[in-house]
Amino acid sequence: MFYRAKNCITTALALTICLLLGGFFCAKERVLLSKTQGERTFYLDSASSQGLIKTELAFADLFRIRGESVSFLCGQGNQELVLQIFDSYGAEVCFTERVGEITSYYGYAQGLGEPVWVQGFAINLHVAVEESRCAVGTPIIFGGF
Repeated sequence: MFYRAKNCITTALALTICLLLGGFFCAKERVLLSKTQGERTFYLDSASSQGLIKTELAFADLFRIRGESVSFLCGQGNQELVLQIFDSYGAEVCFTERVGEITSYYGYAQGLGEPVWVQGFAINLHVAVEESRCAVGTPIIFGGF
């Protein structure tokens, strides 16, 4: 009798540890812009401006992430910064766009998530910069910059 109870407890403990480790690795895999530090925003349920926007996630939200953006302050040398960001994700710049004081760089990186189509290009990395601010998004930055 004691032996069976001990086996059940040991099995339950092993399953709990496996689920926790699996959840940790799943969370790490779902946060695609983990290489970029800053104020993080997640887009749940839809990779568009129609998605639910959250800055903090619950465990149940991990499977609902469809997009992500990170914004931070930056200084001079924005062109070099953009190239470093694209290089760190193994991405290639497809095209750029300038609207007012903001320059946006659109690109594609293998393995960075599902792309969206913009001007005939598959895009899954978007970097927007102005004089002192920068934002990085996947597949693109939703909700404005």
